[in-house]
Amino acid sequence: DTSDPRCPMLVSGRFGALPGPEQTVPRSELYAAVYSLENTVSAISWHRSIPREGAILLISDSKYFVDKANSNRNSTVFGRNGDLWDRFWNAVDARFGRVRVIKVKAHASIDQIVQGVVCWQHYSGNSFADKLADEGAERAAVPQSIINSYDLVDALAWKVQSRLAAMICLAPTKVADAK
Repeated sequence: DTSDPRCPMLVSGRFGALPGPEQTVPRSELYAAVYSLENTVSAISWHRSIPREGAILLISDSKYFVDKANSNRNSTVFGRNGDLWDRFWNAVDARFGRVRVIKVKAHASIDQIVQGVVCWQHYSGNSFADKLADEGAERAAVPQSIINSYDLVDALAWKVQSRLAAMICLAPTKVADAK
């Protein structure tokens, strides 16, 4: 919320499954930027204090995302997570290239704010993002009862496999039967 820059406030957040089959932390960091950029136009339409023509500043604690976002397009769209990088660059193009990406320290402490290592705006923004990530992980966690069921099935499968291996090793072969 940019209405009062002295008092940051979480206006919205989102968590859930990522597009595509791979669900990784680097992919989620990238998707957060993609989602933010793709939805910037709708945010601008209701919030008068954000200039339509202005640059968008993306702040991330992900070295992977920041390094790749500040590199060239071809080095990203043909590599890992190319589908999301393609969406990222298309969203950047839709903003006429007016997107800046900077890195902030992850998991900073209040002491680091006092020492001047981290500014409080970055600290609070990163704390909001971490809070949303924790909430999403908690909601998506597999219940312990299901994990226990899989562990039981896995243990039984290993027993069956070891018994089959023992039977194959002990079974007489046709050559031995012929003698």
